[in-house]
Amino acid sequence: MKLHCFLAAAMILCLSSRSRAQPASGSLAPKPAETVTMEAFTVTGSNIKRIDQEKLLPVTIFGTDELEARDAATPMNFFESVAYITDIPENETPTNAIAGRGDNANIALRGLGAGNTLVLLNGRRMPFHPFTAGAVSPVNVNTLPSAVQQVEILRDGASSIYGSDAVAGVVNYIARRRPAGGEVSLRYYTTEHGGGTDYQAKVGYAAPFAKGRGNYMIGASAYFRDPIYLRQREISTSADKTRYARDPFNAAGGSQDDRTPIGIWPRFVTATSTTNRWLYPINGVPTLTTATIPRSQYADYNVYIIGQPKSTRYSLNSRVEYDLRPQLRLFGEFTGYYSTSMTQRQPITLADSDRVITLSAGNPYNPFGSRFYSPTGAPNADGTPRLTGNPQTISIGDMILADGGPETIETSNRMHRFLVGLQGRVGQSTWTWEVGAMTGGVRATDSAVNSIRDSLLIAAAQRTDATAWNPFPYTFKVAGNAVVVDQPYQNPASVRAGYTQPATRYGNTRVDSFDARASGDVLNHWAGALAASFGVEWRRDFKLDRKLPFIGKNPEDSGLDPNDNDILVMSPRDVFRAARTIASAYAETAVPLVAPRNRVFLLRSLDFSASARFEHYSDFGNTTKPKYGLTWRPVPQVLVRASRNEGFLAPDLTRVYSPTQFSRTSPPGELDTVRSNFFTGAGRPADTRVLTINYNVANRDLQPEVSRGTSAGFGFEVPGIKGLTITIDYWEIEQKSLILSRGRDASLDDSRLRAYTQAQLAAGVPIQQIDVGYRLAPGDESGNYKGDPATLRAKVTPADLALFASANGSLAPSRQLAPLGTLIGGVNSFRNSTGRNFTNGFDYSLRYQMPQTRLGRLSLAVEWAQFLNKFSKLTPTDEKNDAVHNMDIPRTKASSTLTWRKGGWSASASFVYHTPIWTGSNASQASYDRLKGQVDYLRAIYNNGALAYHEIGNKQTQLNLGLGYRWGAQAGWWWRRASVRLGVNNAQDREPTHSQAQTGYVGSLGSSQWIGRAYSLTYGRDF
Repeated sequence: MKLHCFLAAAMILCLSSRSRAQPASGSLAPKPAETVTMEAFTVTGSNIKRIDQEKLLPVTIFGTDELEARDAATPMNFFESVAYITDIPENETPTNAIAGRGDNANIALRGLGAGNTLVLLNGRRMPFHPFTAGAVSPVNVNTLPSAVQQVEILRDGASSIYGSDAVAGVVNYIARRRPAGGEVSLRYYTTEHGGGTDYQAKVGYAAPFAKGRGNYMIGASAYFRDPIYLRQREISTSADKTRYARDPFNAAGGSQDDRTPIGIWPRFVTATSTTNRWLYPINGVPTLTTATIPRSQYADYNVYIIGQPKSTRYSLNSRVEYDLRPQLRLFGEFTGYYSTSMTQRQPITLADSDRVITLSAGNPYNPFGSRFYSPTGAPNADGTPRLTGNPQTISIGDMILADGGPETIETSNRMHRFLVGLQGRVGQSTWTWEVGAMTGGVRATDSAVNSIRDSLLIAAAQRTDATAWNPFPYTFKVAGNAVVVDQPYQNPASVRAGYTQPATRYGNTRVDSFDARASGDVLNHWAGALAASFGVEWRRDFKLDRKLPFIGKNPEDSGLDPNDNDILVMSPRDVFRAARTIASAYAETAVPLVAPRNRVFLLRSLDFSASARFEHYSDFGNTTKPKYGLTWRPVPQVLVRASRNEGFLAPDLTRVYSPTQFSRTSPPGELDTVRSNFFTGAGRPADTRVLTINYNVANRDLQPEVSRGTSAGFGFEVPGIKGLTITIDYWEIEQKSLILSRGRDASLDDSRLRAYTQAQLAAGVPIQQIDVGYRLAPGDESGNYKGDPATLRAKVTPADLALFASANGSLAPSRQLAPLGTLIGGVNSFRNSTGRNFTNGFDYSLRYQMPQTRLGRLSLAVEWAQFLNKFSKLTPTDEKNDAVHNMDIPRTKASSTLTWRKGGWSASASFVYHTPIWTGSNASQASYDRLKGQVDYLRAIYNNGALAYHEIGNKQTQLNLGLGYRWGAQAGWWWRRASVRLGVNNAQDREPTHSQAQTGYVGSLGSSQWIGRAYSLTYGRDF
């Protein structure tokens, strides 16, 4: 509702203007009746040149004024402000090893995933990035050139023109071109709250050659940015978010407290004992104890983690054109990009899920070893005392290896794209043609520079001299008939070097393609020229992902487990290599049915368009997908348009051909909600978090996704206010055979276990004798586990039996749960759904170029995207899982840009808004009933067959302001044709809506608000 008011206010502002506006370049009204030569052109979504092409398709064009007003240093910063881009799945913030870390960022139109959004540069594909977390292969948008002329977003399916992966739409980045001259710009950016300072330099130059027959253009940029740590922002300064969490989520240890007992104080056991021991401060003195570590000593990993990486980036973009003869042109493009990034997370974790690290009895840092105990109590050779007792080994349960510092990740990214082609015209006809050959690729590395070799650490723990590894932050001594701490200690660099090495992941992608196309008029009839376009394309996609021995997997002859690797907290990985080829042909036609010259009442113009694309995949066979469109202009000021299209998305190479691999979660791990909720419901403490192991299994039987899209809308120029254009478009996309990742389902696990428990109780089996089974590995059904088929769970231990006996003893039989083992992890596999995915909504836009007055000229652009539904059904009989209703994504996102120019002065304001989303926290029914009517942030939502009480975050708004001045050609040398702009980003210093995530906010919605208020100063000059 507030967004309706926002748009209405903007319209009222425009309508209240007393002056008549001049026609805008994008208006829907015809041009004044003066002699003007208008050239036909193409826009994203069609290969046919038409004069009013941008009006016939739902294309949004962002020009230089809007790009400048957003003041984005990188493409990712710009795209997070676009209304139609719901999220940025990869967004520079992740630090886990399976993500595409560093500068990698991709975008998702309509919230349908990055694999459904096609990113183009000057109308042709870009190489895709080899590393992503979602088993898809999208383009890293940060590799797009910095010198941009405009960005075109087609908000309609385009598989019939561009092929698969254009289901949700197309983003076309148009690089800047100029016939001659040069430009240079320098930009400085700093944040109010520290960190993130960046510097950017750009230069461009163009000139003719060969007596005007040729022209070349080159643009280059360099970008340097400092990191921002989570601890530098209030919302993310601590993993304990209870300081600002709302009732009932502000309790210590709840969903808003992500601190962990796995810290610098080791948990360990002695010899064959199963009793856990710790070393941690008691009354300020580090003490050896069997008392569980208190929450006050939990580790807060946010102090280590970088939220925005340190980054250095260089880009180069060039184009050369040469006229071989009047109607034949040779052209070429080269785009290059190189970046390095550095990010950090908590120090390397040693945990139960890794191989056991045992300190020998002779290790001098073992407080239960021979340095401190002797069977006779005799002192050491150096005279230091020992206690009487048998020396024992100790085995480390969990800890972080803090003396090696935070885990530091360095990434590099090299992208190249080379295109060469010919353009020509057929005689004096309207037919033009173009052929092009392109090759491009990405080479990426991801290196955890201070990783730890498991086997080498084990060896260091077994040493008996001063080079042995000490897991404790202190040394020990015997005093007062006890072993107590002596001096603070850190393993020296010489010791750490013995088990530390970089662990590097290498990725490579390559795209090779050839295309040929032609377009022109086929015939003229009473309504005008019937135009057509034809084309063919051949493309090969290649992807490689590998790690070296011991980092990927252990060699067979190493004596280590060949199915695992030798790196702590890093998942093993087989070499993955796959490729496919796609051959395609397409045709498009535009048929004018009625034209103005025909003088038909309420049919000033009526046009029909149709296109179809045939594709042959080397691994999936053939597909043909059509698209139809109709545009009707009843009067000059009104345009009605509609289209219907079919789409096709082949499974990503990773989902089909990747070998089975597994990953370990990082501390603090996952909470086993089945056990934990049962224990807390019985009045017992919550279960401890688990470092789970999750397997990913590819599926060679996957079939392509298919989709059907519909859009209909109208645009009109407000009568009496020339230049004010409003458009409203309805759209919907229905997807079937959707490729889904079927993973562990805690709700299903809980419901099946409880149902089995009640059935066994009804059969007379005592609660402690009910056997729910276990599943230790993917495909292992020997344990006959009764829960979720994708859940891995350990065997029940005596400790588990004791916990469940205590909890069940206080519950009525109807609430009891059979004993079950601890969670191991889950199995994620891909499969095609038999149900459907349906997404629909409205797009609104308002464009107004106000008239020139003595106070200058104002321009206003408003874009508003609103979801109605976004649901999926795995099977036709399943309940709807609606991401909009569940508030997983914003229902509405809007952006507006207001610019003012007068003489050399300019000013701008850019505003972005989106509606609240779910924080990820759920209240119990008791808490909801207690707070209902008192707070407005709890909402009862029925979704996917279950009722939950969601905590809803706040709406999110951001305002960017800018003020600039440009000098003319008559100014002094330094200022001649120079410009200066001062920008204030997030001028209101708004924080992002809070989230249950460890960072405290949702990174996929963008990082601009998390960064806080920032200032930029840009100097530019033309020459």
